[in-house]
Formats: sequence, structure tokens, C-alpha cells
Amino acid sequence: KFLSLIKEHIKKNGFVCEVTNIPLTTQTTGDRKKYNLSNFSVDRLDPSIGYNEENIIFVSWEFNKRKKDINLRDCFAILKLYKKRYPQKYENVKQEFKELFI
Repeated sequence: KFLSLIKEHIKKNGFVCEVTNIPLTTQTTGDRKKYNLSNFSVDRLDPSIGYNEENIIFVSWEFNKRKKDINLRDCFAILKLYKKRYPQKYENVKQEFKELFI
């Protein structure tokens, strides 16, 4: 099933990060402690839920590293604070993602 999820992702999106749209790689650095940040990584959309078919996302190591265990409530709290402190920047982002703000 896992391989079919990867194939489905590639068919829909290409071999790119589902969030940032950067091309994904599968390169090794030769050092197990260092990762190529554009490498393919499997993550959970909602960290409070396990790795299941509906919750798996395919992203870059770089995005996975940034996201860690942030949840949706945290994201909205950040947006609320961002709106308060940087109203113009918030409006710009709001326009970019207007389908979420209807």
C-alpha cells in the first residue's frame, strides 16, 4: 500500500515536496548524520495521528525538519499573532491562500 501511495503522489504532483513544491532528491551524503535537505521524506500531516493512508504526506527533509510536531491549532495561533503584528504581510498571504479564508 505504501508504494502505491508514493506512485499516486508522483502521478498527481510529480516528485516534488507536497507542501513547498521543491523537487525532491534521493541523494546520499556519505555521512549518516547529515541529510540532503531536498531528499524525499515521509511525514504525518497531523502529528497526533499515526502514519496511516490518509495522514501520510511526502515532503522534503528540510520541510519535515521545520514542521516537526506542529499541529493545526498551533498554525492558527501563529496566523492570529501574525495578523496582529504584521497586518499587511498577513493580507498578502491571505490573498495567496484565499481559498482557505472564505
